[in-house]
Amino acid sequence: MGVLLDQGKIKAWGLSNETSFGVGAFAAACARLGVAPPVSIQHDFSLCFRTFEGELAQTFAPPHHNLGLLAYGVPHGGVLSAKYLGPRPP
Repeated sequence: MGVLLDQGKIKAWGLSNETSFGVGAFAAACARLGVAPPVSIQHDFSLCFRTFEGELAQTFAPPHHNLGLLAYGVPHGGVLSAKYLGPRPP
């Protein structure tokens, strides 16, 4: 990532599906190597699947690693979009 940042090919980078320990390990490696840390994390999050709100949210908060959340799976596989309610009148 450091090479890509130095070459101007990317402006920032992020993580996906990482644990709190993993975020800390990436941050420590970045500090050790002098590379800009990640700025975001992509994680599964919806009204039905809220595991992000536990320790992960604390890890990503501004006082700690200050990462932005890019949520995926927000409609929870279609459950929250009424996809499975069956046919409805027009």
